[in-house]
Amino acid sequence: MNDFALNYGAFELKRSYQKNLAKALLFAAGLHAAIIGGFLLYNYIKSLSERDKNVIVIRDIKSLPPPSLQNKPPTLKVEPPKVRPPAVGIPKAIPDEEVVEEITIASQKELAEIAAPVEGMGDAVIDIDPSEYTPGFGEFVEVDEEPAIIKQVKPQYPPIAYANKIEGQVVVAILVDTDGKVLDTKVVKSSNEIFNEEAEAAVKQWNFKPAILNKKPVKFWYNAPIVFKIE
Repeated sequence: MNDFALNYGAFELKRSYQKNLAKALLFAAGLHAAIIGGFLLYNYIKSLSERDKNVIVIRDIKSLPPPSLQNKPPTLKVEPPKVRPPAVGIPKAIPDEEVVEEITIASQKELAEIAAPVEGMGDAVIDIDPSEYTPGFGEFVEVDEEPAIIKQVKPQYPPIAYANKIEGQVVVAILVDTDGKVLDTKVVKSSNEIFNEEAEAAVKQWNFKPAILNKKPVKFWYNAPIVFKIE
């Protein structure tokens, strides 16, 4: 009976040992997991708190922090260049009889260049013979006597104007040469362009006594009215 009871107690102890070992392992594993989880959670919360310290929430311009006076740009010290002072000497007095005067004598060529006038500079006066000068159209020329008509040719009446009984007048400017001939013509005013061609063709055949200035003939623009009228 004693051997049987001993064997029965050992069996129960062995079976409970397995259960207790399993519980101990589970408890140890849970404890380790809790410790590790708590450590990780602590580090996470700590990192969040440190990150929140670097974040500045601005709700108004007045809440902005004042600018830092410590973060100033570094100043560079620039030394002035070392310049050697000029040597100043003491003037030495020289007797008057030892002073040599520098005298430069210009050559004949240099004198001629100085005396010669320079082209394109200064107020140059060009003397032109009035008889050789050709005035531009509309240019006023002062004369003692204006041109006088010696020979006058009557213009042809344009057929279209004559058929339609159109009348008009053309003022033609005539450039009279020194020999009294017509050099050029310009229409100054016209009541109808249909008469312009015939008016210019007629005055080109005219002859004049030229304009006179200082008893010499000169070129002159003479205005001649040409009337077209059906008789």
